[in-house]
Amino acid sequence: MKFRWIVLNLAALPVAAHAFDIDAYCKQVSAAAGGGAQLEAACRDQENASRSEIERMTIAPRVMDYCRGVGQSAGGSYQFMKECLKEEEKSGDKLK
Repeated sequence: MKFRWIVLNLAALPVAAHAFDIDAYCKQVSAAAGGGAQLEAACRDQENASRSEIERMTIAPRVMDYCRGVGQSAGGSYQFMKECLKEEEKSGDKLK
């Protein structure tokens, strides 16, 4: 029986998004603005959409780690993390 080795480029695999607490983050955002339920619901929708988009991205681990830190420094926000990833991608393209 012959074995074939498959080499995976880990940087090219989709990376699962860091597990931020969307409920806690959006409650905090809503409370800072006066506690509106509409704001909290919109925040949750946007955070969930950003998390889903991040999970479909193919990002180098170094960039993912950096942007995860950006999202964490913003209180645990997938929106901030996603924007960081997009900006890093644009900046990287300019350096090529």
